[in-house]
Amino acid sequence: MSPSRLLTPPEYGSGQLMPRQVPTLGLGTSGIRMDISETPDKVLLKADMPGIKKEDIKVSTDEENKTLSIEAERKYEKEHEDEERKIFERHFGKMQRTVHLPLADFNKGCEAKFENGVLCVCFPKAERAAKGKAVTIS
Repeated sequence: MSPSRLLTPPEYGSGQLMPRQVPTLGLGTSGIRMDISETPDKVLLKADMPGIKKEDIKVSTDEENKTLSIEAERKYEKEHEDEERKIFERHFGKMQRTVHLPLADFNKGCEAKFENGVLCVCFPKAERAAKGKAVTIS
């Protein structure tokens, strides 16, 4: 065994140039950055999704669990050719995030808009239940 092999990280295997599992563009299962805010009558979610096309985004709700799920797929292909070589670049990545929105009224629906790489989803705010009553102990 070569002494330099002892210094090679195990993820590089036997002389591989790249690790076996290369991260995909930093897009893990929670790769969607978002802000959630509320006004007196709305719950607003803004998700940053740069480089993603509207048709590659799927938004769904689960009324029973009061959750909103966003799934997206990023596809990037580029071709460059000069006198000596032809270069193809391809990047693919999927990301998904589900958030719990207890203040949103899922029964009244929601509005979604995608513009300039930002997905905005707006829900009407649910009316709060009564705070409770004192219980008399007998």
